[in-house]
Amino acid sequence: MDHWWKPDWRFNPSTWLRLAFVILMLIVIFFQRPYIPFPKLPADLARYTTFLAIAGLVALGLGDRPMRWGFGLSLWLLAASFAIHALQVNVDTVGLMAGMELLLGFAISYLIIIDGARFWPHPEEA
Repeated sequence: MDHWWKPDWRFNPSTWLRLAFVILMLIVIFFQRPYIPFPKLPADLARYTTFLAIAGLVALGLGDRPMRWGFGLSLWLLAASFAIHALQVNVDTVGLMAGMELLLGFAISYLIIIDGARFWPHPEEA
């Protein structure tokens, strides 16, 4: 008898490897606390920037869907904006980073919609 609270899915080997990779990365980050020293950036923000870059890499490595890719690329862009704004702050740089974030958001939202179009009952009618 199938109960409603028991899920029907099972973990495949790919999911176990991804989970092991995330746990390994968390352990390494927790114990090593790596950071890239940027000039003019305090050590705390440099550590946070490095963590965001590593988290973006993990999200890109684990992602097989556009939502995860967008999340990973957004983390990378946020880490880059911390480093760039510490080195050079002017209106052009801020505008360029904001434009890149906006374009990334539009591109990822388009890819999410296209990825979800597989589940439409009659895609040719849309």
